[in-house]
Amino acid sequence: MLLFLYGRTAQLVTMACLLLSLLVFWHQSIGPERAIALDSSERLDSERLTIRKMELELAKADGILARYNHNQDEIKRFRSGFLENRDERLVRISSFLDKRTQARGIDRDMVSYNVSSSREEDLEIHHIDLPLMGRYRDIRALVGDIEASDLFLIITELNLDEASHASGAVRVELSLATYFQGGDHE
Repeated sequence: MLLFLYGRTAQLVTMACLLLSLLVFWHQSIGPERAIALDSSERLDSERLTIRKMELELAKADGILARYNHNQDEIKRFRSGFLENRDERLVRISSFLDKRTQARGIDRDMVSYNVSSSREEDLEIHHIDLPLMGRYRDIRALVGDIEASDLFLIITELNLDEASHASGAVRVELSLATYFQGGDHE
């Protein structure tokens, strides 16, 4: 039997069996290990992508929070620096309306001021009723001046009536509003 093992054919058959056993062993142990490694790599890439998405969402949330805080600061600044200056702003508003109506050649009747409270308990609304008479284009220009001013004037109503066919004038009831800090914030 020993002589058989030293024969060329026996050695080739033995070597083929060993190679086949090695191939089966590799296929049984190394193949699944590669599949596991490939699956782990795919899961790792998926986790990296999930983490990147979370980082982007966090950056977006940080931006929204920063914008919210900035807006809150601006509202506080607006309320304390702008809305509390009632007397100063009323004088500026009155002066502005006088200058702009004179510059546009618009006649003004008696201006009336009324105060009411808003839904916000610490704000007051000052209503200004401004009866005007003048050319249509001049009144439109005045409305543009009011909208472009930095006095925080809101046009709440504009009623237009024709005053005279011959003069081309129109009569306008212009209602404006502005806000001030109300209550004990004076």
